Amino acid sequence: VWVTGQVGELVEATTSPDVRAGWFEGQYRSMLAVAGLLAVPMLLLAIIQAVWRQDVWILLRSAFGYLPMAFILAGVAIVGTQLLIAITDDLSASVVQGVGDDRSNLLASIGDAYKTAVDDESKGAIPLFGTFLGALILAVGAFILWLEMIIRSAAIYIALFFLPLTFIAMIWPATGRWARRLVEFLVAVVLAKLVIFAIIALA
Repeated sequence: VWVTGQVGELVEATTSPDVRAGWFEGQYRSMLAVAGLLAVPMLLLAIIQAVWRQDVWILLRSAFGYLPMAFILAGVAIVGTQLLIAITDDLSASVVQGVGDDRSNLLASIGDAYKTAVDDESKGAIPLFGTFLGALILAVGAFILWLEMIIRSAAIYIALFFLPLTFIAMIWPATGRWARRLVEFLVAVVLAKLVIFAIIALA
């Protein structure tokens, strides 16, 4: 019970990265500065490609479309990501709301269920060895879940950190697909919590 409760508290503490934290916003501003420096070379590459292909639309899209859009998206990326994280947290909480007799810690409530099973073992409810084996599996699974949540938080920070570079890469058509792939990865990682908590609630 103690092991599952402690790991459960660790899971809850690491499920919601705070991308609005001061330390991260400082690092993000540094990456924005680097992205701003790369905007000019990307625009020059787009101009070269437009001249090479004799396509003025490439130049117009890059200079008047993707260039301002890249800085706008990079500026609102932190707010948008934090909003998506908050929505995912609320959805995950609603999924497990009815599990564990309204306790805030789902894994701790499962541990309490095992404790009750041990107390009732004398009545022939569940053999003690089966209860121990189930609790051991639960503890290992809870620890793996904790690691998954840490990896998820790190992936969110890293993907968001490099997002300005991929937005600037949209200026040059040859690297324009990088931003879409990184945004898709970031959204998938954020929504992974909802999938994990839904599976736990179903189990």
